Amino acid sequence: MFDNNKPIVNPDELDHLLKQAFLDMDANNPKNETIMQAISQQVMSSDTYTSPTNQSKKFNLKNLLNSLNIRFIFTGLVAIVVVVGSYLLFQTKKDSVAVAAANKINVSQAATTEPIQNTTAASNTTASVIAVKQNKLPPELNNNNLPAAFVPLTKPDSVPAPKQTYTVPVQTPHKKTEDTLYAFPKLSEKEIKANNKQKKKMIEQLMKIKKEKYAFIPTGTFNYKSQPVSVQSFYMQASEVSNLEYRTFLFDLLIEGRKEEFIKAKPNQQQWVKEVNKANMQVMADNYFSQAFYNDYPVVNISREGAKMYCNWLSIEANKFFKEKGKALLNDLRIPSDVEWAYAAQAGTSYTAYPWGERIQNQRGCFMANFCVKKMENLPANVLSECNNKAFPNAYTSAGLMLGEGTYTSHTYTYNPNDYYLYCMCGNVAEMVNVLDLKTFKPKAVGTKGGGWNSDAEHIKINGEDEYAGKTEASPFIGFRPVITYTGK
Repeated sequence: MFDNNKPIVNPDELDHLLKQAFLDMDANNPKNETIMQAISQQVMSSDTYTSPTNQSKKFNLKNLLNSLNIRFIFTGLVAIVVVVGSYLLFQTKKDSVAVAAANKINVSQAATTEPIQNTTAASNTTASVIAVKQNKLPPELNNNNLPAAFVPLTKPDSVPAPKQTYTVPVQTPHKKTEDTLYAFPKLSEKEIKANNKQKKKMIEQLMKIKKEKYAFIPTGTFNYKSQPVSVQSFYMQASEVSNLEYRTFLFDLLIEGRKEEFIKAKPNQQQWVKEVNKANMQVMADNYFSQAFYNDYPVVNISREGAKMYCNWLSIEANKFFKEKGKALLNDLRIPSDVEWAYAAQAGTSYTAYPWGERIQNQRGCFMANFCVKKMENLPANVLSECNNKAFPNAYTSAGLMLGEGTYTSHTYTYNPNDYYLYCMCGNVAEMVNVLDLKTFKPKAVGTKGGGWNSDAEHIKINGEDEYAGKTEASPFIGFRPVITYTGK
């Protein structure tokens, strides 16, 4: 072990060993005992050490502690801090990672009336939008024109990744509002400017009552449910309210700091998955309200309360401008009655089935509305006519026969309008109405008219049975279009 009473440990090794081994000694370990004896002899033979009368070569911890150079002691203390600190840091990091993994929430699913979910689209997902080829999303789908607020955190591989995402921290619910569970988008100056521009455009359309946007429905009498009914003149929006229009409303609420109203009015896009009995509807949930491609498609998945809030918002904003211009104020926008809706859909004709006549197809075999062809009992032999695309024989809707098997709703200005220039009165989305008591002409219930993309040919008739009677919750089958009572001023 020793040669001429000289330790085999050189000075560099000694310094290293003091740092590595001294703090974690095991007196019963022969290796450590050898090392410590070497250290002891070297230290006790130094000029700065005064040895006891009977000096022994056997390692003595007390002697060593009394004789070690202050540099070594300091190094040892630093080593203790480093070792203990590293251990605590490792444990803390380990725990925090576990908590973070358990609490991570996807903002695209943040909701106030249901648990927030983190969704992941299937890797082999099929297209759920108008597509050039089956199982592919259109190239127009991108996030470049929209605020990140409505860009989902997770998307199918075929949809571009969002530029910005939000993760909502887990917080304690508030008693009066659920703001704490939602990560509100922060609009940039550019986005605010664009939203204000669109809002101004919507108001100008009301001020000028442009016929391509608001159709005039004259006073008249018609036969409704076997009863003659008179209707006062009014204006009706020529198309169903679009995603862009409704999003403009929501963003204006944010700009004005009206967060509680925003929470109540925002769409619940997960209804695509919950209510539609088809595979891969997560694609629609992730994209339908967030992508610029769908700007001019009808807004769905909003509650009746949200639709009424939209009407009130646009009425108030428009009347601010009317007041500034010194003009008479506009009557409020509102959801129409079933009588008004049916009268406008019939457009002064004697038709009892559809706004265009008694058949769902014209002479060329073209379907006249967007509805569910899969629910037709006897699909016409000429269904794949010159008006349709033979590449999509398995399409779920009539619009899908032309545009892609993943097509459900269609553009709000598709198909031919009726004689009052109203588009998609039948089919596309069922439209909210207030059902009147025909004796008192007071509202007695809520419902829809016109059927939608998931309805068969019978349910999209003007007087067809209401599949969504009494429904006030958000649904992918229901949208709305407002009306304005005409005063003659």
